[in-house]
Amino acid sequence: FSFPGDPIFYALLNQTPSFYPSIYESTPIYAQDKQIDQIIRDKIKYIIFNNKSTAIQDGVPDKIRSRKLYKFIIINFTPIKKIGYFQIFKKN
Repeated sequence: FSFPGDPIFYALLNQTPSFYPSIYESTPIYAQDKQIDQIIRDKIKYIIFNNKSTAIQDGVPDKIRSRKLYKFIIINFTPIKKIGYFQIFKKN
């Protein structure tokens, strides 16, 4: 799963993309719930977290725009490796 939004990884890793390509599209709570449901349903084991992106669009901080999804990731996944400005998280 890519957070906050680097959909190129789905193509590169031959994975089914998320319904919403970035947190900008998944700003509403119902959309964040859908993202969380997908992570649970598909048993996502890893999150690719882009640390360089602090505001994916229009200056609203990613952590605020997608607060529920961000909190879910932080609680349920642990950072295991950093590659450049990407942090890899693994399911707890």
